Amino acid sequence: MPELPEVEEARKMIADAVTGYTITEVDTVEDNLVYDGVTPHQFSKELVGRMVTGCERKGKLFWMTLDGKGRFPVMHFGMTGMIQFRGHRPMSYRRKYDLGDTWPPKFHRCVMKFKSPKGDDVQELTFIDPRRLGRLRLVPDPVPSHPPVSELGYDPVQNQPTLEEFKKLLKPKHGVVKSVLMDQSFCAGVGNWIVDEVLYQARVHPQCRVPELNDVQVADIHRLLREICVKALDVDGDWKRFPTNWLFFYRWDRGKKKTYKKKETHDHSHSPSPEGHDHTADDGPKIPEHLILPNGKPATVAWVTVGGRSSAYVPAVQKMPSHGSKKRKDEDDGCDFTDASYEEKPNHKKAKAAQGKQAKALTSASEGKEDVKPTKNTNEEDAKPHYNLRAERAARRASRK
Repeated sequence: MPELPEVEEARKMIADAVTGYTITEVDTVEDNLVYDGVTPHQFSKELVGRMVTGCERKGKLFWMTLDGKGRFPVMHFGMTGMIQFRGHRPMSYRRKYDLGDTWPPKFHRCVMKFKSPKGDDVQELTFIDPRRLGRLRLVPDPVPSHPPVSELGYDPVQNQPTLEEFKKLLKPKHGVVKSVLMDQSFCAGVGNWIVDEVLYQARVHPQCRVPELNDVQVADIHRLLREICVKALDVDGDWKRFPTNWLFFYRWDRGKKKTYKKKETHDHSHSPSPEGHDHTADDGPKIPEHLILPNGKPATVAWVTVGGRSSAYVPAVQKMPSHGSKKRKDEDDGCDFTDASYEEKPNHKKAKAAQGKQAKALTSASEGKEDVKPTKNTNEEDAKPHYNLRAERAARRASRK
């Protein structure tokens, strides 16, 4: 899903291209999923004839501000949404679909046409969404005072709270830290890869519960939520320019390393993401074969499902608190990393069952039903039946009957 850096780049692209331009036409397609709370006809009718005065964003939602009476168009990319100006590549975070060579491209949900103040320039903007998980809405001004924007939490770039305020926001939370951070009503704009990056750099296990975080971890998470987003924005959201020591490059496709090759592409096939999609010529940075830990050793990336989302983490540095370090059932066991500090807790149920079986065997032996088989051992002294106190007591009780 496009996250804060990708959505901010889309906002900037619209603001730079059509601020001061007038919407002359809006072509829509019938879609009762993408158009939320408004019909395609209403969406078109309410926008035509109005001038664009800017483009704003909060979290993963962005909207054009317009003059005149009427509501503003609020857009949300969902999982596969993107925008494209005619004659340019589509701005996309995840691309798995062939958009074709025609205009408008396949999977478009609307096309907006704009004319410059002097009438000497015309721009066309399309909203594309193959999986129809994005949304197009009309929201009254001021947009931040109305749903869905009013339901969002703080934006780590626009209005990051102080550390003390952040602690107060976290205090009533009792869930696992990754789920809490991905809740848009808590922190708007951050998603799966950003939270994974934050937790990796903060050395926090994604399944750690919020009350188990210490003060240092809380402070690191608070700082990194903004820092990661700002660093991504400093390079215009271009993943090829992200620091190569980020977990980002090793979390896609369960750690399968990508080789970025030159290949011929159509002008529409730009994709600023390494997640197994098309790449432009000379695409991709030179990434080390392994993520390198601070101690200089190669790291192994593992995966665990948190809140229905696949989460990447590095077990060598992201450990559960000692009292909750046992591996969960949904954790991916396919990684080759072994945590030397991990010690499995004894399984009391299995131990109790084994003791019960042994007591039964001793009881049968005392009644002359069968011999007690010694445990396997090469030492004669140790080739005696293995007793424990509970089993002995059970045998004695049985012999008295």
